[in-house]
Amino acid sequence: MAGEQGNFFSTGDISQLVNGVNAVLTTMHMTNDEAIYSKIAFVDNGSTTGGKVVGTPAGGSVAGVQNGSGQAGELMNYPMSPVSQPGKAWPTGVSRGETQPLVVNAYVTRQRYGIDTELIDLDTQDPYGLLSGKQGMIISRAGRSIDVLGMVDTINGNHSTTYDGLTFFHTARPIKPGSAITFSNDVTCTNAQWATGDGFVILLDAIAKIPWFDGMLKDGAMRKPLILCPTNSTMLKVMQLTGFGLPDGMALIPQAVDAGGGKFGVGTGTSPYKGRVMGVELFEDLANPTVYPNSDQYVYAIATMGGALQPAFIVSPKRMPYMNVYGLDSSDEVRRKFGSIGWDWDGFWGVGYGLPQCVVRMRING
Repeated sequence: MAGEQGNFFSTGDISQLVNGVNAVLTTMHMTNDEAIYSKIAFVDNGSTTGGKVVGTPAGGSVAGVQNGSGQAGELMNYPMSPVSQPGKAWPTGVSRGETQPLVVNAYVTRQRYGIDTELIDLDTQDPYGLLSGKQGMIISRAGRSIDVLGMVDTINGNHSTTYDGLTFFHTARPIKPGSAITFSNDVTCTNAQWATGDGFVILLDAIAKIPWFDGMLKDGAMRKPLILCPTNSTMLKVMQLTGFGLPDGMALIPQAVDAGGGKFGVGTGTSPYKGRVMGVELFEDLANPTVYPNSDQYVYAIATMGGALQPAFIVSPKRMPYMNVYGLDSSDEVRRKFGSIGWDWDGFWGVGYGLPQCVVRMRING
């Protein structure tokens, strides 16, 4: 390499390291067990939706461009057309009625995320040693960035949806625009109800009883949701009730046991809630009451079987997090001006709301 002297670092080793990191990051949405977003949201890879750029938050139409143009702050549209007509009798001799399809336009705003470029001095530091020593953490932190820089605010912020102007979690949302039939995906229970398991029943009932756009109850996906917990105490209670994650699928409930001599201890029994959930996930980043009041008091039930057609949340990446390195060539500016190797990562994505019928949040309080 032009201008390279000595053997104080190997550009080939660093290039290989960066390629390895990016090989993991580019498939992170399919392989990342640490990230939450891939378990609770539809992740658009550009092949299964008609998501289109319709403009930017500040205006400027770029409609018709499939899956991103790279513009900062681009606005993506994910149109969905759920079944919205209930069945009814069709008497002989009466002409069938006609209607237009209901289209729900879910918008997701994409923007660029990243970190500042970190400079590693060639003469006083070991570039390869420093990067190789923290490559696992680079993968982990960049891989979770969509959770932290998108999913947390989407869930905790409870912003308005674009198609009806109501907050995503709401106590009286019409099943479709103009309908007098409403549902709630924002419920509560007391601490005492949660402790006995009655609160968990409230949560399961709330999502199972949500009417679809046609006024009918949806399907089995609502009866066996994924439970998302912001704290360990909440997650452990759900595991205790359902047995999910416990040895042999056990479901444990405290109960008094006669220990003899008039003394009673605490034993366990089989819970009736065993097998009632699709999974239990811990998302501790949600618990941030300083920024989002009461965010540590919620638990969520999410129907995760809808895929692209019935998602609760949508993740729309133009570029997944990707690691960059600068200065491997001595003519690079960071090398010429600072005598350093530089590295950082960045990506371009957005997180937004899908259908509020597919998730319920419950506050445990009082």
